[in-house]
Amino acid sequence: MTTRRKDLQDALERLFELTRLDQTASSEFEQLDHFVQQRLLDAYADATEVALRVVA
Repeated sequence: MTTRRKDLQDALERLFELTRLDQTASSEFEQLDHFVQQRLLDAYADATEVALRVVA
């Protein structure tokens, strides 16, 4: 597994954990959320229309 993919997997796992712990207002959650969203945008930059729902 590449380092980039492992980083994304770790971020997603931690986001899930923070969500389960109801810590979605933390700065860690916001940073991880931004990281994951950016990776999705990078991966699907050529898609005609990508709708991402921002977790507030």
